[in-house]
Amino acid sequence: MISIPKTSMKQTLNQYLNNYRFIFKKHSFDIFYWLIMAILSLEELRSVKFLYDNFIKKYTGKALNSIYYFLSYSNFSIDELMQATVKIILSLIPENLINAEIFLTIDDTLQAKFGKKFDCYNKLFDHTKKIGSSYLNGHCFISLVINVPLWHNENIKYLSLPIGYKIYDKETSKLEIASNMIDIIMPFLEKYNVILLCDNWYSKGKVLNTVKKFNNLD
Repeated sequence: MISIPKTSMKQTLNQYLNNYRFIFKKHSFDIFYWLIMAILSLEELRSVKFLYDNFIKKYTGKALNSIYYFLSYSNFSIDELMQATVKIILSLIPENLINAEIFLTIDDTLQAKFGKKFDCYNKLFDHTKKIGSSYLNGHCFISLVINVPLWHNENIKYLSLPIGYKIYDKETSKLEIASNMIDIIMPFLEKYNVILLCDNWYSKGKVLNTVKKFNNLD
């Protein structure tokens, strides 16, 4: 057997992924672990079968159906996944940057989109009438990104990392979903100055009420 040093990439990934272990049952965590390792190793996600054929089945004895079952039926908390990710990210901030601002970014999607050439879109009301109509093809995802300060060549650089995605299903408004996502992670940001970045679609109603709840959030 090849001896893997503690400083290796695999050991580093093990240490980070073990922070998520408490969220899953043992078998579920094992599948979660291999899915994440496959995504990181292949650097793309065309489909679950693509991850399975090109990585997972080469290193494990897992069946493809067990992965589909995990994604369809496993009962784990997305909120706890977000919180665990935030705790990992905050651990990267150097002590001497503890007073620097942290930025949260809320938007529909991180990907460029045009026409109908993107998944999960719907006709949504647009108060700005960007295209001359009160309705446009809007993305049904709400994404939350955290931007944290790090040192790079004696300058402060911000690392941007996605920490949560929720899908808009018409049962809860996108503003309510965005507000809930902010609520989930703000208890972990109590000692930081936090700035929320968003376009004018989100800067109203529920989101503004949530910002007012936290003295360290602007």
